[in-house]
Amino acid sequence: MPTIRSYSSLASPNSLGSSFLASIATLLKACKTQYHLQQVHAQIIQKGLEQDCFLITQFICLCNTLSSLSYSTAVFDSVHSPSTFLWNTLIKGYCERSSFSDTVDLFVRMKREEGVPDRYTYPSLVKACASEAKVWEGRTIHGTAVRCGVDGDVFVSTSLIDLYGKCREILCARKVFDGMSERNVVSWTAMVVGYASVGDWMRPTGCLIRCRREMWCLGM
Repeated sequence: MPTIRSYSSLASPNSLGSSFLASIATLLKACKTQYHLQQVHAQIIQKGLEQDCFLITQFICLCNTLSSLSYSTAVFDSVHSPSTFLWNTLIKGYCERSSFSDTVDLFVRMKREEGVPDRYTYPSLVKACASEAKVWEGRTIHGTAVRCGVDGDVFVSTSLIDLYGKCREILCARKVFDGMSERNVVSWTAMVVGYASVGDWMRPTGCLIRCRREMWCLGM
């Protein structure tokens, strides 16, 4: 990435502004290896922006994409007061690149360090449960989502339907599905796949008919 040096004198620490942030965003898009990430990170530190949660969130997103989870964790650990968005980004990375237990451990750490989970936190946790068929742990996370008041979110509910379907807990999946005030195509698909996973080929047909009718009523 030959352009990295050309940005090193773009802005002084006392004159940081949108131009520098825009150039960092350009560099992030050009990153292809962990070495490139380290170069950009050095620029962020040099300009005193290592505590900028928005910028660090973008950086960690790229680390996750390049499978540099250990590096993204190290960068995250240097942030004194991570935002919920930043926590969610790292949790999503763990869900996609690490184990269920590591993902849940990070969530536990988030709560211990007074992070505030929101409706974007739980889909990654539930997905981690589904990836290893951890239905008991999924129920626990479901209960936590209920207590936090985010279980009605369409993405949280859909992830729960997917979990229960994959774990062959079709009645639980249907209970979540029926309790949704809003459904999208992904929600319907998760329910259909859940029925198919237990060998019920009649109800998916009914679901598809209802889905088409409901989507039509919503103008979709």
